Amino acid sequence: MSFKYLSICSIILCSLQLYGTNYTIENALFKCYSSSFSENAIELLIEMNKFEKALVDSGDLKDVSGASYLHFYQEIAAKDSIWTSCKYPFIDSGITVQAMKLIGMCKAEVEKNRHYKSSKVFELEQELYLLGSDSSAPSSPAGVAAVVLYVLDSIDMELPYYKLNTMITLAINQMTVMEREEMLNEHMIDVLLTKNKEVYLNDQLVSIDSVANKIFALLEYIPDSDFDKYKIRIYANPNTDLHFLLKAKNELNRVPLDNLLFVVDK
Repeated sequence: MSFKYLSICSIILCSLQLYGTNYTIENALFKCYSSSFSENAIELLIEMNKFEKALVDSGDLKDVSGASYLHFYQEIAAKDSIWTSCKYPFIDSGITVQAMKLIGMCKAEVEKNRHYKSSKVFELEQELYLLGSDSSAPSSPAGVAAVVLYVLDSIDMELPYYKLNTMITLAINQMTVMEREEMLNEHMIDVLLTKNKEVYLNDQLVSIDSVANKIFALLEYIPDSDFDKYKIRIYANPNTDLHFLLKAKNELNRVPLDNLLFVVDK
């Protein structure tokens, strides 16, 4: 299971709800998030409303109803991909990063609630666990979306907590899409190694230990049939340390591209 799908699963399975009209668990989870955001000077509902409006304006959501949010997962299930044309910088608000930090803490609190194991939170958690443990059917966006659609309905999706989960999923994917559009140019991935032992991936400073993983993230959206079109072009200053150069080359050899081009002195 790739990091992208693990990320989607971890966000959703730490979220969900109670049967019928009793949403004790969802409300407790959202309250936990909201109070923590307020302590960091982030008004969660205000930021959510801004992002929601931007999603409607861009056409990614028909309206703000739970049915519209549920349709988002139906689209993922049908297309097996996540896409948004909305460029609202929800991730820049700090909500996405903060939410990832809070998942474990907030979930630990609600697990103590006597209603937890009779909730849809628990049901969804179990269904996603089964999905992830089935080696014959690797997890995918469509698989995760199908589980969400199996457990939740449009009434459930009216809750701020479920809307937040959807927004975070969109924001994480939006960040990846922006990086891909910005960094993948003319089927060439440029890596610059400086004499100061710095690594630049398409003009973005990265660490030598993370450069391969960064490229993996970029390539994740490229069809296998297009792999042969892409090349990694490595620029090295004549004064670049040889050991540093070899370490970079070994790291880049992890990337499943046959074409490594060395260019000296950019």
